[in-house]
Amino acid sequence: MPRCDTFEKILFQTNPSESVTDYTRTAALDGIFLFVERMGSYSNRKAARGTWREQRHRLATFVAPSLWYFLNAVSRETDLAGRYPHRASPIRLNQTCNVRAGILSLQAEHHYPPTMQSSPLAGKIHRIAQAIASILLLSALGCASNVGSAKVANVPTTIVLTFDDGPFPPDVSDPVATAADANLLDPLRDILAALRGNHAQAVFYLVGPDDTADTPEFRELYSQALREMHTDGHVLGYHAYHHTRDIWARAFEPFTMAVEDMSRDMDQLSQFLDETLATIQLTRDEVMSPIFRQPYGGGGFSQGPAFAAARDHGWFYHGLHIDSADWTVNLDAGQGLVHRLPVATEGQHVAFVLRQLHHGHTQNTGRRMVDVLFHVNHFTAAHIQEWIDALRTDFTTAAGEPLFVVPQSYLDHSDSYADPSVTEYAFGFHRY
Repeated sequence: MPRCDTFEKILFQTNPSESVTDYTRTAALDGIFLFVERMGSYSNRKAARGTWREQRHRLATFVAPSLWYFLNAVSRETDLAGRYPHRASPIRLNQTCNVRAGILSLQAEHHYPPTMQSSPLAGKIHRIAQAIASILLLSALGCASNVGSAKVANVPTTIVLTFDDGPFPPDVSDPVATAADANLLDPLRDILAALRGNHAQAVFYLVGPDDTADTPEFRELYSQALREMHTDGHVLGYHAYHHTRDIWARAFEPFTMAVEDMSRDMDQLSQFLDETLATIQLTRDEVMSPIFRQPYGGGGFSQGPAFAAARDHGWFYHGLHIDSADWTVNLDAGQGLVHRLPVATEGQHVAFVLRQLHHGHTQNTGRRMVDVLFHVNHFTAAHIQEWIDALRTDFTTAAGEPLFVVPQSYLDHSDSYADPSVTEYAFGFHRY
C-alpha cells in the first residue's frame, strides 16, 4: 500500500476572495457534475458496471471534504469564511492510494473546521449531521476502496504479519483468574515459535489489562511476554488499554469528545507499559515503536478521531490490508456479524481464513507492502503455520529478500486503509 505521505492529495489553491460557502458549493458541484457526465458517457452495460465503482470513488474524492466543511458550517452556525478562505482544486489524485486515507489525513491535519462552542441545539444538529455524513461516505466508499489500483502481477512484496490483542489471548473468559498460570501465554509462545521457524518478523499490537485485571500476577506475566517478544526481534505497537467499543467504535460521539476519550486511553496504556517495563529494567523507548492500530479495525465513524489522537501522541496510524477473520472466536467479536460468516465449525473457519488470505492477495496484487491482520488467540496459534504457507504460496518477494519482515517505511508512515472484505462478505456484497 503506498504511503499516505506519497499520496497526491487534493491540492488547495488559495483565493482569499472566496468564502467557505463558495468553496463548498463549487467543489461539491464539480464532483457531482463530473459524476453525472462520466456516468452518462457509458452505454455498454458491462463497461457501466465496471466504471460505477470508479465513479463512486471519484465522487467521494471530490465531495467528501466539501461535505465535511458544509455540515460543520451549517451545524455550528458559524461563519468560517475568514478562518478557511480556501477553494478546493481537485487537480490530481493517485488512484493507487485509498481515498479514505486521504480524507482522514486532511481531517487530521486540521483542514476540517475545528470544534467551536455552540448551542445545545446546534450540537445535536452537528452530531446528527456527522452521522448522516458518515453513512453517505461509507455508502460511497464502501466497495470502491481498491478501485483504480495499479494491479501488476508478480511484483515483489513484503508481508507485514501483525497480531492484535496480545499478549494474552482474547478468547479466554477470565485472564485474571488464570494470570498465575503460565499456560496463559501458550498461544503467544506457539505463534512466536512459528515465526522463528519461518524466519519471520512480525508486529504485535498490545492491549492493556483493563482496570479490573491489573494485578501484580498479571503484570509479572505481562512483563515476561514483553521480554520474549522483544528478545525475538519483533516490533511492538500500541493498540488500547480498554479494548471496548464504548471508546473505539462509538458512532455518534462528537469528534473532539472521541479524540479526548481515545487519548485518555492511550495515556493509560503508555503509563501501564512504562510501569511494567520498569520491572524488567527496560523502557518504552527501547521496546515500543511509535505505531498504533485502532481496535475493531478502525473503519467508519471512529477512524478520524483515532487518527487524530494517534497523531497527537506522535504515533503512526495503521489500518490493515488483509483481514484474516481469525478474530471471530474472540469474546468481544460482534455476534451479529459473526453469525453471517461461514465459521460455525473450526474446519469452516480455517477454510474461510484461507479464502480471505487468497482474496487479499488478489485485491493487493501490485502492492510493495501488505499488512495482514491476525490475533493472539488459541485458534490462530493452532493454524498460523498453514496460513503462513498460504501467504508464501500467493506472494512473491525479490530474490534473496525475506518475505515476512517489517520495513522501516511501516514504522514511520501512517496508512489508514481498513480492509472491508469481511463486512462486505457478511452482507452479501461479494462471495468467493
